[in-house]
This record gives sequence, structure tokens and C-alpha cells, in this order.
Amino acid sequence: MTASSSWTTAQVIFRRLIDGINSLNDGAHDLDDGMATLQDGVIKLNEEGIRKLTDLFGDNVQDVIDRINAVVDAGDDYTSFAGTGDQENSTVKFIYKTDAVKAKED
Repeated sequence: MTASSSWTTAQVIFRRLIDGINSLNDGAHDLDDGMATLQDGVIKLNEEGIRKLTDLFGDNVQDVIDRINAVVDAGDDYTSFAGTGDQENSTVKFIYKTDAVKAKED
């Protein structure tokens, strides 16, 4: 190998190293941006979700979840008003008429 080809090889390796460093730097910036987005999302979840649930239910959140799950399970098992035979499949749907729900004005 000549001095000239060794120098060319070193230049190629050096260029790849620089390209790799630039890619790593770009990735670090993307990661930083992603972490900022994640942080904003966690703050929003806390303010608009968790804090509202905690204010509404206090320390009884698990009790509320258990009740909701029990209602859902009972609904899954409820398939007829009057009963059905063992071989019959049926479903029940409830339709509720309520007042309109309006969004709060800011």
C-alpha cells in the first residue's frame, strides 16, 4: 500500500466518522424533541385526565373502576328480558333519551 492510498483510506474513514457523528447528533436532537413532546403529553394527561378524576373521585378511583367493571360484566351476562331457551342466543339493547350535551364555552 502506498502512502497516497493510505492517506485516501484514512480520509474515507475520517469522512465516515464525521458522517456518523453528524447522524448521532441529529438523532440526539430528535430524541430531545421527542422527550419534550412526551413531557408535554404527560403534563396534559395529568392536568386534563388524572387530576380531574382525582378531584372527582378522591382516593376512591379503584372503587369506581371496580364498579364500572362490575356493571360491564353484568351487562355482558344480561341477554334477555323474559329469558331464553338453553340453545337460543339473544341480546338486549337499551336506548336512553337524554338532554343534549353541550360543550363548555371558553
